[in-house]
Amino acid sequence: MMKENLERKEAITKNFSQISGFSFDYSVFKNWEVKTIEKKSSSECIIWLNWPKTILFEVAPRIRIIKSNKTEKLDRTAFIFGKNKNNAKYYKDKLNRVITFYSEDFLVEIVLFVQEGEGYSNQLFLDKVIKTFQFS
Repeated sequence: MMKENLERKEAITKNFSQISGFSFDYSVFKNWEVKTIEKKSSSECIIWLNWPKTILFEVAPRIRIIKSNKTEKLDRTAFIFGKNKNNAKYYKDKLNRVITFYSEDFLVEIVLFVQEGEGYSNQLFLDKVIKTFQFS
């Protein structure tokens, strides 16, 4: 267990603030460095990642960030709800692949398209995001 934790140690921390209204820090793991950040629109970005060559992907691993004005009814049994130290309310799926922060004005959805292992951890990634996310 100790070796697995060492293998998933973050290499660096980066800040995401490319979409107005919020920001957060996120972990970048060794061999999973940020390749590029693609700004698709004023409300959507994709963080494309490098990855270890021992893992095969049809589409490169990525993290999608979307700011939306929509609201939706939730199946409360499928999500874990919380609030961080910055009073940002959130809910996340139990598989650690999607987290949504919400305010009265808008939602921010962060979707992870990354495979666990080989030094990468969705849980550690989301822990950093949850801890540092803030609305501006």
